[in-house]
Formats: sequence, C-alpha cells, structure tokens
Amino acid sequence: GLGPGLGPSPGLGPGLASESKVTRKHAVRVLTYIPGTLMANISQTPTLIEHVGGCIGRMDAVLQSFEHQALHRVHMWDLANTSSLRDFVKCIPTDSRRALVERLLEEFERDVLPKASHLRRAVIHNDANDQNILVDEAGTELVGILDFGDTLVSWQINEIA
Repeated sequence: GLGPGLGPSPGLGPGLASESKVTRKHAVRVLTYIPGTLMANISQTPTLIEHVGGCIGRMDAVLQSFEHQALHRVHMWDLANTSSLRDFVKCIPTDSRRALVERLLEEFERDVLPKASHLRRAVIHNDANDQNILVDEAGTELVGILDFGDTLVSWQINEIA
C-alpha cells in the first residue's frame, strides 16, 4: 500500500497508484489547478492594480479573524525584521552597494524601529507580488492569490510594501 491515509487521488490518471511494495516514502503535494495567468506576465493597467489592491485589502480584513500559533514567528522575509539582514551586508560584493544597504539599515533603525510599538500588527499574506497573483486571461480580474507560505503576524503596513 501507499501508507496510512494515503492512496491514489481521483483524477491523477492511470499508473500512478501501484500495488507493488513501497521501499521508500515520498511526500506528494496535489494541487488544484486554477485557470488564469500570473499578473507578472501581462501588461498591468492602473485599473487592474487598483482592483488587486482592493482584493488584497479585503483578504487582509478577513484574515484578521484567523488565528494560529504558526503565524507568530520570526521570519527573514518579515520587513519588521529588516535589521536581521545586517549579518548579510558583508556578502555584497561592491562597496557602493554595501554602503547603500548599510545606510538604508541605519535609516530603518533610526526612523522606523522607534515607532514600531505604534504600528498595527495583523495577519498579512506578506508575499502579494505579481508572481503570486493570478488574473483572468483578459487581465482585468483577480482570480487567485497564491503562496501563503510567508503569511504571518507583522506590521499591517508591510502588506502594501
């Protein structure tokens, strides 16, 4: 068999399930296909961008009632943790770029961190970019938001970043 609770999924097609003995275990993720195209692959109009922004805002409003302990975590992609990137500045090969990043980190620590306690914290998607937004073939309507792997509780203002 395929293991406890595992079996062929309807619609996977012939040949994917086997009665042979399993000698190795594998993790498999079965996803539902959503028709559409990535927003990154189309010409983005101001109307579409406004529509997507409104949808993300409504999604975040709904997420406010969602709670899970895994949302409260330290994550490098959380802009609230920008200072943790200081450890990587030495990896920047050019002096001018390294100086730019150091200046931005200093500005963040000087101008943002002192105000952090006043910033509203909320559940945010944290990765709503044009590679994670699915639109219809006409490029006029949002049909899906992908990749909730970076979702967490952070400063709500970071969602628009």
